[in-house]
Amino acid sequence: MFTNMINKKFLIIVLAVLLVLMVGGFVWFKHKNNKIDNTVNFGQTQTVSPEVIQQENQKIKNDSENLQKVLDEKQKTDADLDGLSDSEEKQLGTDPKKIDTDGDGLTDYDEVKIYHTNALKADTDGDGYSDGSELRRGYDPLGPGKLKK
Repeated sequence: MFTNMINKKFLIIVLAVLLVLMVGGFVWFKHKNNKIDNTVNFGQTQTVSPEVIQQENQKIKNDSENLQKVLDEKQKTDADLDGLSDSEEKQLGTDPKKIDTDGDGLTDYDEVKIYHTNALKADTDGDGYSDGSELRRGYDPLGPGKLKK
């Protein structure tokens, strides 16, 4: 139940971030085009027709639906959407239904593909601090000392 709640929250966060990025991209694009046209509208009010608003809302809806289809398709091979396929997780011994098998604050993908820490052990180097905690504070989760820059 907790895993499903995390997966739903993760999906909602991803969708919200994508929606914000799409709207931000649209605003940036419109602003950029105004600069290229050298259009200056000091003291003038521009109105947007209801049709344009409806078209933009439809684009956002379509993009959201397409994103949902992609996520649904991806989830067939990566149940927890952590970036590791279910078959990779089975080979590694991690839980394909948990984003963070060992609960150290790093996704299984980040541990395996980026930091090379043990995704089955919350404290890879055994120093008493979780891998995620060490990384957030600038320490090396694979041994003593700070991370090298």
